[in-house]
Amino acid sequence: MKNCPTARRYTAVALIFASAAALQACVDALIVGGFATGVVVAADRRQAEVMFNDQRIEFTAGSRVGEALKGQGHVNVTSYNYTALLTGEVPTAQAKAEVEKIVSEIGRIAQQ
Repeated sequence: MKNCPTARRYTAVALIFASAAALQACVDALIVGGFATGVVVAADRRQAEVMFNDQRIEFTAGSRVGEALKGQGHVNVTSYNYTALLTGEVPTAQAKAEVEKIVSEIGRIAQQ
């Protein structure tokens, strides 16, 4: 098989067809996901940079708040134009103050 280029070609073609058949469902999801993202970006009045920074604030704040609470509460962070909305529950007023501090620090970093 080392000296037979035709066998290599047939093997490569067979692998390509097998990969295409296995990934066929992924293409549909990729097309639908790309279309949905395009619609959301087109319908939103914010600039793309602001939208991405809001998403970064949400993800960063969510992970930091989760680490700080260590499973003792549940907080959702929603950011719009660098303003964060916190919803959920925490066990104490001290934990609430800590969550607010964490999220406010992330918002200041994003605006710089």
